[in-house]
Amino acid sequence: MKLSLFPNRSGMAKRNGKWIDGLRPEMPVSKAARKTLRRRLRPVDRWLSDAAYRADDSPEFVHQLRVATRRAMAALEGYA
Repeated sequence: MKLSLFPNRSGMAKRNGKWIDGLRPEMPVSKAARKTLRRRLRPVDRWLSDAAYRADDSPEFVHQLRVATRRAMAALEGYA
């Protein structure tokens, strides 16, 4: 198995990964920020109710919420 520093050379990263599809250097910052923050806050919304109401079923819900929250905070800090 060959490892690469680039997740996918075609520019298309996995949908649930840490890379944001469609960001380009020539893109206005406002558009890039909207795209990034939308992409980062959606998983927080998705995992929040599971982590709150189903945490006893599996610790994975809390873990995924923690990962999503950390990524959202990093995006906010990047555009602050």
